[in-house]
Amino acid sequence: MKDLQVENGNYTRIVNPLIEELIKIPFKGCELAVAMFIIRKTYGFQKKQDEISLTQFEKALQRTRPVVVKALKNLQLVKVLKLVKGGTSRNSSNLWEINKYYETWELVKVAKLVKHRRLTSKDKTIQLVYPPKHTKETIQKKIQKKGGRFTPPSLLSVKEYITQQGYEVDADNWYDFYESKGWMVGKNKMKSWQACIRTWQRRNKPTNLVNPDLYD
Repeated sequence: MKDLQVENGNYTRIVNPLIEELIKIPFKGCELAVAMFIIRKTYGFQKKQDEISLTQFEKALQRTRPVVVKALKNLQLVKVLKLVKGGTSRNSSNLWEINKYYETWELVKVAKLVKHRRLTSKDKTIQLVYPPKHTKETIQKKIQKKGGRFTPPSLLSVKEYITQQGYEVDADNWYDFYESKGWMVGKNKMKSWQACIRTWQRRNKPTNLVNPDLYD
């Protein structure tokens, strides 16, 4: 274990009022942690400013980049933090400085801070269920509801639909039949391929080779 003694130089020299005022601010996220890290990187090394990259913030605070960026913006909003100089991604990082003159902090803007929304138990429960992916079938249904043009399904979509519904329709025969007809049902353009499959199922033809349009 490290020897955590101020006599060994393990301390950050800073006036108490600055810390006292800083901890009074009702931050909504990791702003306090970001401020303390900047203090550590500056006053902890006897300097007022320091170049700190987002990667350094992420590793030190164990926070994601978006969370760190929000915290930095919030601290600048209330004038607790100063961006002395913007850095470049390759050669240098942003130069940061804590505004030690807390009388100039604009704490009236605290209400404007971007809130880091925490998930409720309900939100967490909902997130345990994967959101449905937009398949060709669901996209086609949306198009049909909006009165859009009919889009022929893929053979895979047809097979998946037949399997999901537990039908006994031969997918290959059904697909080849309507593809050869240009996706026409009798003299009309097909509107719903799922409905056509259900028609074949109801008629329950053993091989599905009989033209179902003769019965329409």
